[in-house]
Amino acid sequence: MSTSLMVLILVTLFVFQINNMLESWELRERVHLFVRDNAANMVKGLNDVGLPHIGCFAHTLQLVVHDALLNQRMISDMLAISRQIIGHFRRSNLAYTRLADIQKNLGLPLHRLVQDEPTRWNSTLYMLV
Repeated sequence: MSTSLMVLILVTLFVFQINNMLESWELRERVHLFVRDNAANMVKGLNDVGLPHIGCFAHTLQLVVHDALLNQRMISDMLAISRQIIGHFRRSNLAYTRLADIQKNLGLPLHRLVQDEPTRWNSTLYMLV
């Protein structure tokens, strides 16, 4: 199945679900605006339903900040190195145990290393702190 056909099927399902929700919950006359992310399928789906919609400002701002940060070579290098270090400790049980022992011996609180996840907006921040 082609990607465009899959998108068409998903958009059709989305339109059906939105219409079904609005009718069954009797919300058709009460919904004035949908706030959505910037994905093309969301835009198309809401256009197909015929409902007014606007992109989420927080999502748009996050995309701008993300792109601006990754365009800085020093930052993208730092993130790549951080991901490699965390990946090492996640793959090596010995290294992970040794890190926990060092934290304990130094009287530091035991912290788990956090790997960032692209769909979680603050996860890169949590990975670095």
